[in-house]
Amino acid sequence: MKVRIMLMLLSAAWCVAAEGEPQEEHPDHAAIERRCAEMLANVAPSNASTQGTMTTMQFPDGRICWGRLFSKEEIVALVSFHRPVGDVFDYPPHWLSLLAWNDGHWTYRQFLGRAETFDIFRRKNLGLQIVQGYCQTERHGGTQSSWQYEGKSKRLVATNLDDWGPYALIGHYICYQRGHERLAHWDTRWIYPFLDGRRGDLLACFHQSDNGMFAVTFEDHESGKIQSWAFNPDRDNQSHVTVSMAHDAEDLDGKPLAELQLSKDDFLDPYDCFELLTGLSRKLLEDEWLVNVPQPKVKRVKIEASGSPAVVQKFQWPNPRIKAPK
Repeated sequence: MKVRIMLMLLSAAWCVAAEGEPQEEHPDHAAIERRCAEMLANVAPSNASTQGTMTTMQFPDGRICWGRLFSKEEIVALVSFHRPVGDVFDYPPHWLSLLAWNDGHWTYRQFLGRAETFDIFRRKNLGLQIVQGYCQTERHGGTQSSWQYEGKSKRLVATNLDDWGPYALIGHYICYQRGHERLAHWDTRWIYPFLDGRRGDLLACFHQSDNGMFAVTFEDHESGKIQSWAFNPDRDNQSHVTVSMAHDAEDLDGKPLAELQLSKDDFLDPYDCFELLTGLSRKLLEDEWLVNVPQPKVKRVKIEASGSPAVVQKFQWPNPRIKAPK
């Protein structure tokens, strides 16, 4: 019996080790070029077949997107594929490459890296065409990458903007969200200024759990410091909310600061709180790439606030010190 238990423990430990320590794989560039050629062997585009279109083709081991993806002047293809999967803990890298159609055949132009899924986003006003790719490398994790198209060299160049997860360029902001991970019941968005192709310092963060709790990170205009407030609606009475000073942007607990009491049938809208505290639009919490961002329009509801003067000043409504929005 003891031997059987010991074997079971060793087997479980081996599985955890196999899952938690993925083996690093290095690309075989010659093999990658051969597989790209095989996948594109039956693709012979004509000028008439690629006018303003992008064609996507699925394979058992990968995917092709081809057409006039970045320029009207040439036809290119993005090709992603992976080797056969070994077992349930095997997450093979998906290698992404760029090829071009020249003189009646496909020419291998560039190896990009890992990308299991990829999408193309454009901001014409900024002159940006960006490929975002994601590759799962373990059960609850992966790598995020993005490349910017350079018209002069006709190549895709790493943006060096990748962080925790995918991002969207919305107005003059770059907005990140979570990637593939274990804590799927959390939704977190990080907001930064984006000017001249560069990301600035953190402006705001919105962190929400599916249990109704959420936190907003914002800049205190008096001190200039970044702070985070967590909001915990009472489970039995959603119109009563406890506000706490969070330890960081993803903390939903902390030292209680104040109590908010709304009317019986009202609840505290997390997106209204985000707009009220940050002065930024809730559109920054969405995935859509936009040129312009609307001004925030906070819907004020009657709130009795008690506790921290800073919280009372922000949330007490009606507030004789603040004029009602027209």
